[in-house]
Amino acid sequence: MRRLFDSELRYIENVLRYRNGGTLAVVGEVETEYYSSPRNNAPTHFNTDYFLQFSNDLENGKSFCAPILPNTAGAEVFVMIDTRTRTLLRTDLVAGEAFPIELYDSFLDNIDLKLMALPRRFAIRECAYNRVFVINNEICFLSFPTESSPVVRGDKSLLNTGPDSMIAYYTDNAEVVCVDGWIRTSVAQSDWKLEAIPK
Repeated sequence: MRRLFDSELRYIENVLRYRNGGTLAVVGEVETEYYSSPRNNAPTHFNTDYFLQFSNDLENGKSFCAPILPNTAGAEVFVMIDTRTRTLLRTDLVAGEAFPIELYDSFLDNIDLKLMALPRRFAIRECAYNRVFVINNEICFLSFPTESSPVVRGDKSLLNTGPDSMIAYYTDNAEVVCVDGWIRTSVAQSDWKLEAIPK
């Protein structure tokens, strides 16, 4: 079991705001988590599907979803809450790899700029595991340079905190294990949607 990373809690709150789903009253620990392998044997995990479950009692659950990339349809993250207690029950990423990493370039550039102050720098696009969601004008990201799925390891430090961003990083024996955070951004909404076609 583990607690949520900061970016995970932030995107969950953003999905609920996006769908007028209200606020959470209780956020427990992750009881079960699963991460799929990359499609087409890609060398890195970029927005690969996963789920995190916080309870086995889903009877009173209601789901909310949001696209993970603005002006698109077909790659969504779902959040399920208990309607009586406002408790977080589960979150799933579905078809996260529907859109290539190149469509996220401007958002990844924003992340790179914020990470310039890291004690040990690395290329965000080359991380073994990357999760990047852009919901409600915020980029929520979780990146592991060498781990192929999220792990909680090392000491947490704050790189940046303020009204427009919050970024933390974890280090273990001077190695950066992961970066975790969110950055406020500007997104132009369009009447046109890029739609993923199932294969």
